[in-house]
Amino acid sequence: MTSSIKLTPRVLLEEKDAPEVTTPDLSKLSLCDFDDYGVIGKGAMGSVHLVHVRGQPLNEHVYAMKVIDCKNNETKAERINEELKILSLTNHRLIATKCAQYITENKTNILMEYCSGGEFFQMVHRRGCSGLPEHVAKFYAAEVLVALDYLHSIGVVYRDLKPENVLIHATGHIRLTDFDLSKLIRHRRRSQYVSQIMHNIKSYFKPQEASGLTSLRKLKAMVGTAEYIGPEVLGDKGYTAAVDWWTLGVFLYEMIYAKTPFAGRSTDETLRKISEYKDNIIIPRNNAYGAVSKECRDLICKLLTSVPQMRIGYCKGASEIKAHPFFKDVVFEKIWEQKAPITPDSPSGFERRSSLGCDPEQVLKVLKEIDDSFYESDTDSQSPPE
Repeated sequence: MTSSIKLTPRVLLEEKDAPEVTTPDLSKLSLCDFDDYGVIGKGAMGSVHLVHVRGQPLNEHVYAMKVIDCKNNETKAERINEELKILSLTNHRLIATKCAQYITENKTNILMEYCSGGEFFQMVHRRGCSGLPEHVAKFYAAEVLVALDYLHSIGVVYRDLKPENVLIHATGHIRLTDFDLSKLIRHRRRSQYVSQIMHNIKSYFKPQEASGLTSLRKLKAMVGTAEYIGPEVLGDKGYTAAVDWWTLGVFLYEMIYAKTPFAGRSTDETLRKISEYKDNIIIPRNNAYGAVSKECRDLICKLLTSVPQMRIGYCKGASEIKAHPFFKDVVFEKIWEQKAPITPDSPSGFERRSSLGCDPEQVLKVLKEIDDSFYESDTDSQSPPE
């Protein structure tokens, strides 16, 4: 990738003098066709850069480039190959879109749509905020549920749901991203995928007839993020797609209470708490915004059930969760057509990201301001009342 460049002032041209700009075919471009404006995210697999197609209008063709160095790292290479296979299968409004990929001798570069709202994590934990109001958490839990339902329908177990892997689009809707820990169940034939998809479509209208993915072969790799990992992952009997419903429970809990339910002072303590968990979680009746409904607390309990076979969603899939009273007022089939409760162009700090998403230099400036204030936030903020 090229290094950051200094943008020259733009000169407004009369329409008759404006040069004709054609939409580039991203698959035919190379890395030298992009201007790199810097790193906007880092993770275990690599870094994410804000890039722009050179020669295109500055308010268009801005993307996120995921850069992974796979040299001499077989595990990382296998994980990124799995992610590429999954991204090639996905086509959904709530899944981050892969626009192109560029493979070099040492690195894999994945061009993704740019989600100017940034990571959902910062929405939940932004300065001065203790989680989200319940109606906001319900909306985003519903969107994540729809995204997981879609992934399961094509035979993908996500395995790493957490706020850092949920991006906020400029519209305020989510995009699920980062599939390097996900697993595509290969043994299912295409006809079975189609059958499952049609079954899930019917389940929107007849949820009691839906089926889960319990027939899939069990996975055994211990992967995930410590605070979100399911108890069955820590065991030796394997696990199925129901592990994603456990992580959905942790995700909902964190949105409501701004903390995860099993966090310990160390990773070992966190994993011990999860492995020893016997469905005895105490759900606080209030959060920072007031009373938490019994429907919300009940759903969290049913998702955070240590025995997978007893967990909501194990037998009937996502449709069983959608039918829970917590989601009684949610229209899942049209959720992406609804106005999101929080949009990135609203005036509060975190959401300022995408109001400037048209100009890469301004984006980087605002990102630095937001991230500096975020990491300087108070560490002794008041916990939600028990």
